[in-house]
Amino acid sequence: QKSSHSLKQHLFFPQTLQNTKKSSFTMVIISTSICTKAGKIIASRQYTNISKLQLEEYIRNFPKSISANSQHTYIDSENIRYIYLPLETMYLVLITNKNSNIIEDLETIRLVHKTVNDICTHGVSESAVQKNAFDILLAFDDVISFGYRESVTLNQIQNALAMDS
Repeated sequence: QKSSHSLKQHLFFPQTLQNTKKSSFTMVIISTSICTKAGKIIASRQYTNISKLQLEEYIRNFPKSISANSQHTYIDSENIRYIYLPLETMYLVLITNKNSNIIEDLETIRLVHKTVNDICTHGVSESAVQKNAFDILLAFDDVISFGYRESVTLNQIQNALAMDS
């Protein structure tokens, strides 16, 4: 069981850019999401003030933007960039602004991908993500804080999750 303090901290005090001293004109991760190939959100964490409707629209449009012949794991749209990795029958997606450092974003998504695979020990499926959603969202917060990547390793994330349980 998760402690009530930890639950309150992560569910009732979402991270926003208003609480950080970093400039909003620098690179920022807007959201980390796990979605189906049809664009349905399974788990998501926002790091900026974005409405649910706007996020759902971004994620709904994301799978339509993927080219079957693409060798890349990112898509640039008019206002945002999608960085993504496949998760069996789903996608792990970082939504960033256009000023974001794509090399750093690729490193971030790889760490988040390893973390999700580590948490979903019996395979990454929609039901496994839903079952482990709390730990996945805590891990997202350990990797990304206020839209910026933290300098952490998979081992440190595993230790933090073990302490929260």
